[in-house]
Amino acid sequence: MKKDYFDTNIIKKPWGHEYVVFRNKKNLSVTYLRIKPNQQTSLHCHYKKKTGFIIVSGIAKIQLGLYEKSTQKFTSPSKLMIRTGLFHQIKNVGKNDLEAFEFESPCDKFDLIRFQDSYGRTKKNYETSKAKKPKKRYNFFSKKNLEYKFNNCSINIKYFKTFEEILENTKNSTIHTLMDGNIVNELGRNVVPYGDIVKSGTIRKLAEKFRIKNKVKIFTLNKT
Repeated sequence: MKKDYFDTNIIKKPWGHEYVVFRNKKNLSVTYLRIKPNQQTSLHCHYKKKTGFIIVSGIAKIQLGLYEKSTQKFTSPSKLMIRTGLFHQIKNVGKNDLEAFEFESPCDKFDLIRFQDSYGRTKKNYETSKAKKPKKRYNFFSKKNLEYKFNNCSINIKYFKTFEEILENTKNSTIHTLMDGNIVNELGRNVVPYGDIVKSGTIRKLAEKFRIKNKVKIFTLNKT
């Protein structure tokens, strides 16, 4: 496995800011988002990549599809997977900043089609302006820092060789995401894509039929 690299430049957004905190070659990127109260992303989709979100702080109102009636509310901690091509929008409906991690596979920030935007960006590409570096406490996922306390969440990023190690001391509500490595079937074919967000029950079912090849890097989130 090659060394992970980090893009710690903050991308300013009219709704707040974001920056990439992890990349695994072109397979997966993880972006930290901070959305101000009563602000929202554009209603947009990704033509090539799938997207997953883990809400770690605040209250999110997420629209799936082009119709507002398909809106759902998510509180911390919660997860959501969005298929390729599905339009979606995240709005902060809480009193404090909304914080989330976005998992995208494959990596391509310019894979963006906006349908509607409150800030006049419908016909514009992804913002590329670079500003100040984030505070050190937000340099996630480095090899020196494997455990984090985040609002009412505990985050761990570790390598595992067996399913038993992954599931040790976990709850049914524990959230897991594959960041690196391979889970394979008897023919050696990958069965879990990078960035898929699942709970412990799914990991237990996978362990019945499949195996870990060498080792995997797993993002684990528990409610404290």
